[in-house]
Amino acid sequence: MNKKRIISVIVFFVLIAIVLIFSAINYKRGKNNENINNAKTTSVVEENSVANNTENNVTTQESEELNNTTNTIQENSTAQSQTQENQTPQTKPQTQSQTNSSQQQKKEETKPTVPNPYNLDTSVFVLDIPNYNPTSSEVKISESKARSIAQKGFEESKKRIAGEGADDKASETVKIETISPNNYFTRQGREHDKIYTNKKRKCYIITRENDMGNGIKIYVDVTTGLIIGGSAFGD
Repeated sequence: MNKKRIISVIVFFVLIAIVLIFSAINYKRGKNNENINNAKTTSVVEENSVANNTENNVTTQESEELNNTTNTIQENSTAQSQTQENQTPQTKPQTQSQTNSSQQQKKEETKPTVPNPYNLDTSVFVLDIPNYNPTSSEVKISESKARSIAQKGFEESKKRIAGEGADDKASETVKIETISPNNYFTRQGREHDKIYTNKKRKCYIITRENDMGNGIKIYVDVTTGLIIGGSAFGD
């Protein structure tokens, strides 16, 4: 009986030892698995962190590059705008004289073309009497100048209108009178003599006549020095 009990006790303790050994082995395996899982988790977290940091760095770098590009474009645009402003010529304000000259030029451009069938010198003869409107009556032409201008009138009259007395320079007289212009030099074809009685101009009246009392008068405006008419008299 004592032997059986002893054997039973020994078996009991052996079983307990076996259980404890297996328990220790399982516990160790569990710890190893846990460490492995923790290591894997840590590795995944680190990888994610690295990826996030890399992405953030890339995003930050792209943002900085985009900002730099934007600033460069803005600087170039500003520089180009300033260059264009510097290259754009500044328009100077017109003076009053320039404005008046421009207005006068426009008026002259809008005037109808006046026929000049006799090719009269427009720097000497007025062709468009109806639109001849000097604003001054001041004497600006000397008598000697008026005589010189009238010579062209005598020559034109002799050539195609009336010539008696045109060459009698010794008979030439000069006086200043207020007269109405006429179409003595501009009359065409069967057109009648026309006196513009609505206009009054102060003129040098330069007269020449021959021994028979036939002669010519030339009207030279005392202000402009232009011939605005004339007349022939006598038989």
